Amino acid sequence: SSPVATDEYLFIVTDYGDAACYDAMKGDTIWTHYFGDQFYSSPMIADGMVYLLDRSGKMHIVKASGEYKLIAESPLGEPAECTPAFSDNKIFIRARNNLYCISKN
Repeated sequence: SSPVATDEYLFIVTDYGDAACYDAMKGDTIWTHYFGDQFYSSPMIADGMVYLLDRSGKMHIVKASGEYKLIAESPLGEPAECTPAFSDNKIFIRARNNLYCISKN
């Protein structure tokens, strides 16, 4: 997967199930967290949150900050390996068997 960054932080995930936040300017590790399932999709940032979709299809949402804070976890119910797309306040996720469009409405 590819990393994603804000002006202050760089976020990465691994195929071992780890996520990490680095200082974008210095490269220092700020926090790490082990989620337990592999990541193939790249993390995405929207509305101050980092969206991390693991291979089992569970979306982990963490605050895009220098302190690890889990906001929510939501399973799709099927595996997913593709990076989600964000458009018009919607999240599009291609899972193994279905294409999902998730919105507030």
